[in-house]
Amino acid sequence: VGGVGLGGVIEHAAERMGFEPPRLSRAQQQLRISKLCTHMGSAVGVAVGCILGMVPLLFMNFPENQHYHEKEKGQHAAGAVVLPKEADSEEREAVSA
Repeated sequence: VGGVGLGGVIEHAAERMGFEPPRLSRAQQQLRISKLCTHMGSAVGVAVGCILGMVPLLFMNFPENQHYHEKEKGQHAAGAVVLPKEADSEEREAVSA
């Protein structure tokens, strides 16, 4: 949504950097290939924007992930064995004994 709203601002900034919009006649703008290229460029721009927007998620530390990583190691930070949430009560009693 932000990219759509900022489209004019981005185009203006691109013009200031020296990029010029293509000089197409009205008939050329109405061609199917011109419309296809416009829509494909927009779709690629949205996809790239989404991927770039998700990059910070790679560096976030979620508390839920901490439990998963501790379970993966087989022990809790304090040294206790961590069982999956699905473990039944008999397994829990065997470990606690």
